[in-house]
Amino acid sequence: MRRVAAIAFLFVPPLLLAAACGVNAWAGRSWIDPLEWTPLALACAAVGSLLWVRRAGGAIAGLFIYMGIGLPIGMIVEAYARGAVEHGIAGAPWAAWLFQASLGVSLGFYLILQLFPTGAPLSRRWRTLVWLTIATGAVVVLTPALGVTAEFTANFPGVVHPLQILPVGVADVLDGVGGVGTLILFVASAVEIVLRYRRSTGDQRAQMKWFAAASALAAGGFILGFATLPDNPAIAFALLTPLIPIAAGIAILRYHLYDIDVVISKTVVVALLAAFIAVVYVAVVVGIGTIAGSTTSPALSIAATVLVAVLFQPVRVRAQRLANRLVYGERATPYEVIAGFSERVADAVSTDRVLPQMAEAAGRGVGATEVSIRVRLPGGLERIERWSAPRVDRDRVAEPWTVTIGYQGEPVGDLIVTKPANDPLTPGEQSLLRDLAAQAGLALHNVRLTEELEIRLRELDEQAAALRVSRERLVTARDAQRRGLQRDIHEGPERQLLDIRQRLHRMLDPDDLDELIVHTNE
Repeated sequence: MRRVAAIAFLFVPPLLLAAACGVNAWAGRSWIDPLEWTPLALACAAVGSLLWVRRAGGAIAGLFIYMGIGLPIGMIVEAYARGAVEHGIAGAPWAAWLFQASLGVSLGFYLILQLFPTGAPLSRRWRTLVWLTIATGAVVVLTPALGVTAEFTANFPGVVHPLQILPVGVADVLDGVGGVGTLILFVASAVEIVLRYRRSTGDQRAQMKWFAAASALAAGGFILGFATLPDNPAIAFALLTPLIPIAAGIAILRYHLYDIDVVISKTVVVALLAAFIAVVYVAVVVGIGTIAGSTTSPALSIAATVLVAVLFQPVRVRAQRLANRLVYGERATPYEVIAGFSERVADAVSTDRVLPQMAEAAGRGVGATEVSIRVRLPGGLERIERWSAPRVDRDRVAEPWTVTIGYQGEPVGDLIVTKPANDPLTPGEQSLLRDLAAQAGLALHNVRLTEELEIRLRELDEQAAALRVSRERLVTARDAQRRGLQRDIHEGPERQLLDIRQRLHRMLDPDDLDELIVHTNE
């Protein structure tokens, strides 16, 4: 339902602007006058619709939508009021009253300046400025609604104010208060933008660069308009103020504020399809009808409808491809993703780089938040490599999607893909991932063989180490045995031989002969 409302918010302003041009023509004024505010109205409506459908930005989304729709409605009311006065239509005073009172609602634009990009004031102290903006807006709206102001008299001379509750003097004082308050809001909002920029860091600082630059240009246009175009100072302001919502859109797209790339892509597709239908209708009904001399022929309308029906699907596919390229860059076509995937695998000089590059190629190809590649190894072991996208809200992701990677009929691993919850995998992306898995089979098989070889080499290293330890034990044991044998020889036979030698020496001495005989008999 929010998507339908967002599309309505996007397409209502152009219709209202067209109506404003028609009412201006009816009122006897130039029908092109409302076009000077067209860029601002369309820019506000587009950015507001994007934020609305994503439930992001808080009050900023509503304020952009409010400005995008409120501007053309105000122009319609003004044109009708002037036309009613010109043609003497009943109710002209109330139309003039409504227009004059509605001028104050444009102060809502100051709230955008004060709340971007977080949707909240810079600090608790700066909430006072928000309430001052609301109070000033109330004064600017209620003063011309309840009393006659100088601006009412100048815009609608001769028209009697339908209420006139406030005395003229009080209305003039309140009108002056509203003017001073508006000037204070202008300066205070500029100061808050500067302070928010100085205090911001990282992506928010980059976002504020765009927003601050656009706000400065718009403020410069406002001042330049009064200095150079005193008769119509709003022209420069109207042409430069659209830079503010455009800058907000650039910040959202470039720095992923509010994470709405998906919505932007779909909005681009809808806009391209709408332009295609309009071009076909104009070319067939208006172009051919003008040549044929009749633009009201039902046959031409039927021919335009048939042509749109025949060409719609091819145009939609190409529009989606163009939108994806604008938003996601290399995430454009399945063929380019597969080609890039093959190049990454071929350029990997080592198996350690194959898995990370494969995961990154798959992740960028489908806009995933995280991709894991799991290699199944013998013995129930596994190796996992992961790639994660930068600046991702991990709390808003869908369930992981897994596809088995096989080689010659044998499963060798798994490809696990996780995407944002608001952008689940489409059937086309699932088919793309299956194709990538089919291509990855050989690479994972090689990685698996390398892992198995490394495991076998580690086992051989462990066995060699065990053999070295065993050999050291044998050498140590033999050395101990040799030393024990030497000790036994020294303590046994060597002592006996020494004793026999001493006895033989005694036999050579006649004095010891009797003692030797006695010792031998014993």
